[in-house]
Amino acid sequence: MKGKNYKRGKHPNTQKALQENAGNRKIYEEPKSHQVKVSVTSLGKEGFVAAAKRLGLSQAELIEQIGRGKIRLETVEDSAA
Repeated sequence: MKGKNYKRGKHPNTQKALQENAGNRKIYEEPKSHQVKVSVTSLGKEGFVAAAKRLGLSQAELIEQIGRGKIRLETVEDSAA
């Protein structure tokens, strides 16, 4: 017997888990409801992942804090130039 086919994230078990965990994930006054998809080089991704780990943040939280101005970015000269 084959179960129903649900769209990604729409299975009742997934929805229940998201509702149960929603309070744990809401850090700010608003829910996180926007998704961002970016394309970067392998080196760029490795650097971003390393930065998030170094700061003890998830990748999503690093983006959130940069966007809220809680983490400031600094530009450095490209040594290859």
